[in-house]
Amino acid sequence: MCYFSDANNPKKSDVKLSRLDIDRMSELIFKRVLKLQIGCGAEPTVYKDFTYLIEKGKQYNVQNISLTTNANLLNETLINKLIDTGLDEIIISLHGIRKRTYEYFMKNASYEKFVKNIKLIDKIKKIKKVNYPNIRINYTVNEDNIDDLNYFFDLFDKIKISTFQIRPIQEIGKSEYNNFSIANKINELKSVIDKLSEECKKRSIVFLAPDLKIKNTEKSSNFSSLIRIAVYKYVSPNVFLDKNFKWREESYEDYCKRKKYTRQLFRYIFTKRKSMITTDKSLNYDIY
Repeated sequence: MCYFSDANNPKKSDVKLSRLDIDRMSELIFKRVLKLQIGCGAEPTVYKDFTYLIEKGKQYNVQNISLTTNANLLNETLINKLIDTGLDEIIISLHGIRKRTYEYFMKNASYEKFVKNIKLIDKIKKIKKVNYPNIRINYTVNEDNIDDLNYFFDLFDKIKISTFQIRPIQEIGKSEYNNFSIANKINELKSVIDKLSEECKKRSIVFLAPDLKIKNTEKSSNFSSLIRIAVYKYVSPNVFLDKNFKWREESYEDYCKRKKYTRQLFRYIFTKRKSMITTDKSLNYDIY
């Protein structure tokens, strides 16, 4: 389902963040950061210095550091290191509960290795007598893996997780799997969500599920997603916040002055709500 699965996509870039790059980026913005989210589209654990990034975040007292991973490249040594560095949350991407579904949607991944590693995270936390990192399960749902959700607690009944999030598939780029609609199984998904919300309540798990009305309305009002303009800043080896940010030469404060960033935010105070409606579906979740 990931756009990286498209055979026509460019192969992985040779551009990597060096430790000096991380040091400079940390110096520029980490004192302002409320949450450091490592990984989203690509798999961060293939990058050899991903734990160094966590260490730098903790050095600058970032209060919430989260890692998104498919968990296949984790091992006992890495899990111990993640806990010892103080990682606050690990978000595990999951697209199938049963082996056949899991390995169909997560190509080249091992179901057995995945199960072993999530159990290992839970086990090592108990051995070290710590509550972190919180485990969040992120399930991207489509018409072909909805039924697997009925077996979720067959796998996770004895593994302590803090959050369970269901995300409907969206077309954010070309991918090998290309059924981006759940319209034919919307009633089945509603039924599964109702069932899972009750099970999560019993276990004190925060359950995030989509507002299906917003999901299936072409031009629905979603005012909340505007918050991303103020708080979400993207960093990659090729882009740091903005392609126009000369981050090796100027400070973040000078960049904001040059971009008149404060003025951009301030004008929203005087803008009519109706004109600020967005079709961005980033924050269209119900919290159970």
